[in-house]
Amino acid sequence: MLSRRHRGTIESIKDRKVKPDFSQYGFVHQENLIMACIGGSQAHGAKPGAWDRFSTRPELFLAKGHVKPFLGFADDQMKRLLGQKGQKNVHRDELEDKHGYDTKYAMHVIRLYGEAKELIEHGRITLPRPNRDELIEIRRGKYSLTEIRQFGAQLESEALAAQATSTLPDQVDRDGISRLLADAHLQFWSSSGA
Repeated sequence: MLSRRHRGTIESIKDRKVKPDFSQYGFVHQENLIMACIGGSQAHGAKPGAWDRFSTRPELFLAKGHVKPFLGFADDQMKRLLGQKGQKNVHRDELEDKHGYDTKYAMHVIRLYGEAKELIEHGRITLPRPNRDELIEIRRGKYSLTEIRQFGAQLESEALAAQATSTLPDQVDRDGISRLLADAHLQFWSSSGA
């Protein structure tokens, strides 16, 4: 049974007035954390085998809508590269002087577009990138800034087209994630002797 203080805190969470402490996150917050990590990160401090339970079930965590944040981030980075939005956080004068633009930044922008396309087409992101050699050539300044812009637009267009035919579900499987998370908790607590 929850104390009055805990009930009040949990009720106020629904209104987003109070951010709960770690002990009050519960399953919903943990689901969101897992979904944020599943796309290629690893669980730090997880017991051996514990992360496998989640990483072997990517179909629960992926959805067609995930391409939008990837493309949005890539678009923002492209606009920064082109000087159309805000500022880049880094300035590599030597690259800008040599090639007319920051080729390392451009490489990362194209990588983001490619990751968005692969995620929506195949439901995964391959690391190291399959087009590693091409990315290195971008970094070395092989392409003009106009070509980089065109390449980014092409990858974005292909990712959006792939979204329409993607086999990914429209939404993540929250019920499946909840079951997986509950099972992980139960297994952990039963094996810890608590």
